[in-house]
Amino acid sequence: MKPLFIVSLLLTLAAPGARAQTPPPPCGTPGVPSTYVDTLNGVVAYSNDSGGPIGCYNSAAFQWECVEFIQRYYSQRFNLVLGGIPLAFQALSILKSNPLFAAYSQGSSVMPGAEDIIVFGTSTSTPYGHVAIAKSGPVVQADGSYQIPIIEQNSYLNHVLVLQGDPVNGFKITGRLGIQNTAPIIGWVRRASVRSEEHTSELQSRQYL
Repeated sequence: MKPLFIVSLLLTLAAPGARAQTPPPPCGTPGVPSTYVDTLNGVVAYSNDSGGPIGCYNSAAFQWECVEFIQRYYSQRFNLVLGGIPLAFQALSILKSNPLFAAYSQGSSVMPGAEDIIVFGTSTSTPYGHVAIAKSGPVVQADGSYQIPIIEQNSYLNHVLVLQGDPVNGFKITGRLGIQNTAPIIGWVRRASVRSEEHTSELQSRQYL
């Protein structure tokens, strides 16, 4: 009976339904949308789609939320600690009081720049607000408006913002490209050292006018 048992076991293991399933790719696998959103300067934005097939989400730990990404990005990229940000829309007011950062509200004469934190306000569908990071400076369009590519977690909408305005009348981010009624943008935040560098560059350029 023993040889028959072994043969039966081997046939069972060889059956299609008994084959070991291929393990899912790890979180942050390029080209796998359910694990990986984007990357900027080596810092990865992960998916936190709780309904996806990949275990990149921990509801108890609020893993891969939008605030987590900006905190991790600024820590890894600039060795800066943003501190606690209980709700995403509070990032503007919280970082505004931090001397290491410079905050600008909608309508500012200073346009957003690369690696600035873009802060969204609240809406019916986004009750806690939202945050993202500009991947580059504004790219001017034929109609005179600008587009800003962003990187973010916990959002699966178009990752491009539309900016309008000028230094005299102020700049305003009007929303996501091609999408209406999204959460309103309330401002943007950058490192204070960037503002200082820009001011120094401006003073130096004036010397040659």
